[in-house]
Amino acid sequence: MSYTELLFSTPSENFSSLDLASFGFFGALIIIAIVAKLLHKTNEKNNSINASLFRRLANGTFVSGILGAIWAAVRYLSVPYLGIRFVACLIILGFLVWFYFFAKYLFFHYAREKKEWMNMKVKSKYLKQRR
Repeated sequence: MSYTELLFSTPSENFSSLDLASFGFFGALIIIAIVAKLLHKTNEKNNSINASLFRRLANGTFVSGILGAIWAAVRYLSVPYLGIRFVACLIILGFLVWFYFFAKYLFFHYAREKKEWMNMKVKSKYLKQRR
């Protein structure tokens, strides 16, 4: 099977293992988004920095998961051009670009923001509040 047949083949009645794996991947993204949204809600009042991190995670994974679910439905319905695996590859590529920026934020900005937030929390604990 060549790459063009693999990427541009129209859907058939029987899904291949590659299709089922991509359906599982997009389903896992939606579950990760739901868990991240719940974590965002629980951390919203106590720790705004963690809540911001979980909000970013929830938004990116939810968008990619929903786009993947739409692709899976289109593939199931055998819609030409939209149901090809190339569209799924574009969705996964978009997810990987988003994940690059998320990882960049996580490794370079998150630690600094959390440290600044902890310092502000300690300062506000010992400084008198003006009325």
